[in-house]
Amino acid sequence: MKEFLVNTFKGDRVLWIVFVALLAFSSVEMYSASSTLAFKHANYFSPVWSHIVFLCVGFLVAYITHILPRNLVMYASPCILLFALVFLLITLLSGHAVNGANRWTTFMGLNFQPSELGKLALVLNLAILLQFYNHELFFTKKTTFWVSIGLTFLVVGLIFTENFSTAFLSFITAMTMMFCGRIPLKWLAGVMGSLVVAVALFFLVAMVLPSNPVTHRAKVWVQRIEDFSSKTQEEDKFKVDDKNFQAVHAKIALSNSNFVGRGIGNSIERDILPLAFADFIYSIIIEELGIAGGVLVVLLYLIVLYRAAKIAQASESVYSALLVLGLATMIVLQAFINMAVAVGIIPITGQPLPLISRGGTSIIITCAYFGIMLGVSRMNDKKATVAVKKEKKKDE
Repeated sequence: MKEFLVNTFKGDRVLWIVFVALLAFSSVEMYSASSTLAFKHANYFSPVWSHIVFLCVGFLVAYITHILPRNLVMYASPCILLFALVFLLITLLSGHAVNGANRWTTFMGLNFQPSELGKLALVLNLAILLQFYNHELFFTKKTTFWVSIGLTFLVVGLIFTENFSTAFLSFITAMTMMFCGRIPLKWLAGVMGSLVVAVALFFLVAMVLPSNPVTHRAKVWVQRIEDFSSKTQEEDKFKVDDKNFQAVHAKIALSNSNFVGRGIGNSIERDILPLAFADFIYSIIIEELGIAGGVLVVLLYLIVLYRAAKIAQASESVYSALLVLGLATMIVLQAFINMAVAVGIIPITGQPLPLISRGGTSIIITCAYFGIMLGVSRMNDKKATVAVKKEKKKDE
């Protein structure tokens, strides 16, 4: 059995274990947190079974991706980018609105979020460009840098108007990759400074203009920040309304845990807290499993980052190293944004908890992240084995 697992699931074993642990954790918590969906469908098992189907498809995607040759992933990256850009544009112009934002579109009868594919495409293609930068292939370093910035702004810009948090997540990941790719800090600082000014001007204009397809979400974002940062008057301290309903009930879920948790399936807030199975599933995890459960989830994501760093360190090419670091940064940063919202550290954003929150596109694309990282690890192990065999032959 052990030999079968080793020969079938190649690459970093710890990363495989964490990946499977997150999938298992997701199944259990979705069963517990999806009571409102079960009531809506009049079937307690319907939501969790559909979720498990997505997890199984995602696992299959991760497995197939991890055995693909690295060069195939590299050559497919421009096609993935083109596909993502086309559907991001389609979604921007005629997407399906969910909670007031056009984030969904249809392809071959299936609904999906192109922003998730856009995030993946950005990391895949930035890794290629940064390899060009480091080896001065095709262009000068400065030209490659500006091409990388142009690509980042193109993808982030198409996401930004409907999904600020995803655009922010993608931009920070891109900047992290560029920093790790040895792009001078002064160049990155100039870009980030210019972007801060541009975003500030965007919000100033959005507050003045009447509602329109480009700036219609800006007022929602500003309102969330104002609600989060405003001081609560003593007489309104225990008042719950539409503005603070999610945040208050997320905190109630945390307090219900009494540090040790109520036990799996015993959550109270899952029936009250909107999107308990998605944006606020971390609150339900702490309510049921206590501080220990919350810390365990944090550790799983930190292990992902640590193992990604080890894989990157063992990689011989700049492309492989930056690809793994970019994907791990995207996963872990998104996870910490979700958890920070759940515990009330930052304003509500709408980011799911990777591999744990309910979702279709998000789960499958995140599984592809893991598959690519495991694929790089597999290639590293293969090269290391070949090198050891060569050394043995020399000694003989």
